[in-house]
Amino acid sequence: MTRGHSYVGRSSRDALARLPLPSPRAGRYPYLSAPVMDAVVRREPKRRLTLAALGYALFWLLLVLPVSANGLKGVLIGIVVSIFLIEASIGGALKMHPTVLLWFLYYVGIGVCWALLGGFRHNPGAVFSSMVYVLWPAIYGVFVARANDLVIVRTLLRLCVFATLCIGVSVMYYVSWDAGFIPDALYVDLGTGGGINYYSGFTQMRFYAISSLIFLVPFLIASLLILPGVEVFVGRTWIWLALGVGSVLVFLSGRIALMVNVAVAPFAAILFGLMLPSGDQRKGVAQAWKRIPIVVLFVVLSGALLAGTVQWNWASQWAFITEGFDFQKGSESAAVRREQFEPLIRGWADEPLFGQGLGAVTPGVVRNEERPWEYELQYVLMLFQMGVIGTLAYSAGVVWMYRMSFKIIGSGGALGRYMAVVLVGTTCFLIANATNPYLQAYGHLWVLYLPIAMINIWLLSGRPGRGSANRSL
Repeated sequence: MTRGHSYVGRSSRDALARLPLPSPRAGRYPYLSAPVMDAVVRREPKRRLTLAALGYALFWLLLVLPVSANGLKGVLIGIVVSIFLIEASIGGALKMHPTVLLWFLYYVGIGVCWALLGGFRHNPGAVFSSMVYVLWPAIYGVFVARANDLVIVRTLLRLCVFATLCIGVSVMYYVSWDAGFIPDALYVDLGTGGGINYYSGFTQMRFYAISSLIFLVPFLIASLLILPGVEVFVGRTWIWLALGVGSVLVFLSGRIALMVNVAVAPFAAILFGLMLPSGDQRKGVAQAWKRIPIVVLFVVLSGALLAGTVQWNWASQWAFITEGFDFQKGSESAAVRREQFEPLIRGWADEPLFGQGLGAVTPGVVRNEERPWEYELQYVLMLFQMGVIGTLAYSAGVVWMYRMSFKIIGSGGALGRYMAVVLVGTTCFLIANATNPYLQAYGHLWVLYLPIAMINIWLLSGRPGRGSANRSL
């Protein structure tokens, strides 16, 4: 018997399922009451926490170095997956709901079918694409099965905040060296792929971690708008600081997709927040309308700060953005995408049902000599390679993910709010992926599998009902 709860001595699942609603004054973990923490400690002994730290380290690398340091990440992935599998054989740490498992098998099966089609047609990128559509879903499935606790998700979200700060520091370090403020003797190449070009009134930056900001900055905006103080996974000061740093990087990057998503994020946050249950949780969303001007002002001030340090102004930035959407007389970036669209559509028209198979290329345009099967227009590419049937089959999983995510948001509680802010980042990333090959890199796939991990937690908990505060978690 613990703290007057006679049922705490039972198994973790039974005990957690019967616990009372958590108090907002629960201390370090405000969404967990003291009995819940007792159960969590029993369920996460020090040995497992130490092993989980390797998983957190891998997630950190995926955030700050999504498309580089592949050797280091490959070794760490092998170690982490092996440890998780061994841990599961000993203590059953991997937990996946049968519905989630079926969807993983479904996606791996789709990948196998269209990879075989690509191999049968001798497509040059069939093997590489099979890693994206077969191998990495299987590996991420192990990660999803291990991230089966709300405490783990909370830690991952906290890492997102500090990763934004880390990316900001590394970018500012490079820019300061490039501008001559840091001497060569004090500069160390961190392998971040840094590069910056200065134009009349705006800048464009090449930095491997910039793509992570497409999720992170909208995620931070949604966190400030949706989450009340008792459920924020890290101090609000850190989130505001990370948003300030991220906003400067958004303007400095010259990435149109990133800027557009920052504008979309507040509206997406309100939309998903309105799906929360009525009552006190809906009041938090009502207050979000009052916070939007503050967030917008904060982002604008970040741009003003940038304007005071480099040759940057709003007029030139706006002109650059509008040119990106002019596919006839716009920027070089818009012209490249226009050149890709027609050949890909013609190639799809030759095989409209099943497509050309994974790894197929169109002789009409080559984007990358080393990987000619990669194109910016990702969803048009999917239609070209997988046809109508494959595209619909693949899209079915995304529809299921959103459907389940909406149910979780509607159930309320900490998990519902966390899902709302994560889904804002994922949605913005999927929008950006339409014109950039982000999800062709395994270092970005976590954006899809993080909400799936949260769905897995919700299903394992027995689908707590509307307004239940996820007491079984």
